[in-house]
Amino acid sequence: METNPYKIEYVKDRYFDELERFKHLENKCGRLIVLLTIIITAFASIISLEGKEILKPNSFVDWVILLSGLFTIIAMISSWGHALLALKVKVTPLPSQSTDNLDFIYKNEGEEVFHQIYYCYADTIQELEKSTNEKADIINLSYEELAISAWALGAFSLIITLNYILT
Repeated sequence: METNPYKIEYVKDRYFDELERFKHLENKCGRLIVLLTIIITAFASIISLEGKEILKPNSFVDWVILLSGLFTIIAMISSWGHALLALKVKVTPLPSQSTDNLDFIYKNEGEEVFHQIYYCYADTIQELEKSTNEKADIINLSYEELAISAWALGAFSLIITLNYILT
């Protein structure tokens, strides 16, 4: 392999691109947790206003309201849990900084050092990409559950509203 410095710059740039993607997902996850916390708080407020009636079903409609409320809260909590899981602190893969690696670079020259540095970044990019993709999958699952909980909350609110209008 030719010791072209542009190759090292390319793998460094790729590493920093992937690191930026990782940070972007971390920020998105934090915003998702804030949004979910607000939604859960709003739902808890609705329940606290009507909790006595909702938690003691006397008719079929009351049971539908109770079950839709339970489904809504389960979907919200699941989404929130997955967002927290995605935010879980993991060690961000870094190019090798071991003493052995640094000693190798110090003691050698030319093509050997070039290969060592190149593969330190190349291997780290693969690890970081895997970690970022896992985080993205968990965040996508959380978003899907958020959409389900939003629909369930809408249905829950509609049923309660129609129940009050019609009774």
